[in-house]
Amino acid sequence: MALGARIKLARQARKMTQQELADAINWEQGAIGNVERRDSKTCSHTADIATALNVDLNWLSSGKGEMQRSGSEAVLTDKKDKDRYTVIPIFSDMALSAGAGTCPPDVEYASGHSYMLTDRIRSAGAQPDCVIEASINGNSMEPTITDRTSIRIDTSKADEPIREGKIYAFRVDGDLKIKRLLKTATGDIIIRSDNDIYKDEIMNFKDFSKIITIIGWVFDWPPNEKW
Repeated sequence: MALGARIKLARQARKMTQQELADAINWEQGAIGNVERRDSKTCSHTADIATALNVDLNWLSSGKGEMQRSGSEAVLTDKKDKDRYTVIPIFSDMALSAGAGTCPPDVEYASGHSYMLTDRIRSAGAQPDCVIEASINGNSMEPTITDRTSIRIDTSKADEPIREGKIYAFRVDGDLKIKRLLKTATGDIIIRSDNDIYKDEIMNFKDFSKIITIIGWVFDWPPNEKW
């Protein structure tokens, strides 16, 4: 895989358009397109692209190593980037199920950080200073969200009324769950997996409120959602 293909792969993994990447590194969208389309082997902006996409520079340059940078290494050094991006703490399932999904998030329990364009967060209807990241485990939300997919959660929506059909992260019996929530005509809550092999769970609202603690609205995954 040449450099152009790795740039395209990383850009799509970050759910960024060519224009967003070009804006992030102060370059032209057409230049990004040319590098990707021609599967270029070199690029004068490789270091800037690695920073904007939050990927390892050695991987992007040579294909060696891992694409994702570790939390301590994923640092934006340019003031322009810091102004354009929101730093998002990454939490493990254990941390979230223990109660780390607060607004604003308690970064003490974060295992690392990622970055997202602040304008993209706001355009989705999420609150930038309340966004956290986690990985979904299991196949209950396939094909919508696949196993091991990184998701972004807006914890500011935890205390708002449930919005019909949206996907939420919540805690139940000490476990982290990612499910779609709906309401019946009588006000009961339907807990739905997008994978048809799992049956709906229906709870009355009183029991739901006692047993389940909503962490927030899952708004970003490949592809993302809008509030």
